[in-house]
Amino acid sequence: YGWDFQRNVEFRVTNTPEDEFRPFIDGSWVACMEDSLGVNQGNVRLIHLPTLRSAPVTRSRTQKDRISLAGAKAIWQETRDGQTSIEAADLPALQGVFRNVNAVAITPAMVSFQKNAHALLKLWNEQAGVTAITRYTALTPRPQSETAAWQNGVPSGPNFALTAGSFLWIEFGSGRVLDLGPAGTSTLNLAAGVNAFSFTQFPSQYSAYQLLNRLGGANVRGIRMLDSESGLWMAASFENGRPMGRDFLIPRVATVMLDMANPVSNFRP
Repeated sequence: YGWDFQRNVEFRVTNTPEDEFRPFIDGSWVACMEDSLGVNQGNVRLIHLPTLRSAPVTRSRTQKDRISLAGAKAIWQETRDGQTSIEAADLPALQGVFRNVNAVAITPAMVSFQKNAHALLKLWNEQAGVTAITRYTALTPRPQSETAAWQNGVPSGPNFALTAGSFLWIEFGSGRVLDLGPAGTSTLNLAAGVNAFSFTQFPSQYSAYQLLNRLGGANVRGIRMLDSESGLWMAASFENGRPMGRDFLIPRVATVMLDMANPVSNFRP
């Protein structure tokens, strides 16, 4: 169970036949142990609080305990053959989406397995009822976009290639968690002007002010990000040498827009 401080109500997080225990909260995600394979054979499960969708992290018959999340990894204590050790696993690029238009990250795994807009549209139409996928080819001086749409049972429109590190605008009929495959590990090359990009390894509990301060007031003017839960854009900027605006949290998998005064190469949050 959880408590929603904004609505001042209790809500149920899990409802399964097995036990879930030892929750660990990290932003919009909860990691917990679950014993669906049997007592003393606990495994790690991730739950997305806004949608209550879950995804397994481990699925093996060993004793695990003391789960935690750190950036792009899950860490836990594991006992095997009487020997206890600390184990870690890379988390997949999980992104929560909601019943509206979402900015969805493109990962290297998506490029490898779907390759283009029509292949992705066919898959997500079957899985989630997606009817159109849009990408922006330019943001300045005027936004320009192209859209692949589902028409008469097949994809139509431009079959553009997917590019890792960019993003798509996609509307989902219901809230869900997308598994975008393994998270990428690349750095960012930011050009002067507006940069719109996706990144799958933002640090845990990373905020807009932290990102602005990391880049420095001489290099970055401001940041914007769409909050899919509310459908609102959130923004922060440098004013008189200080970050101003809302110091919002950036999810581990996110699409953001940066207005850069100067280029920055090989940047990593």
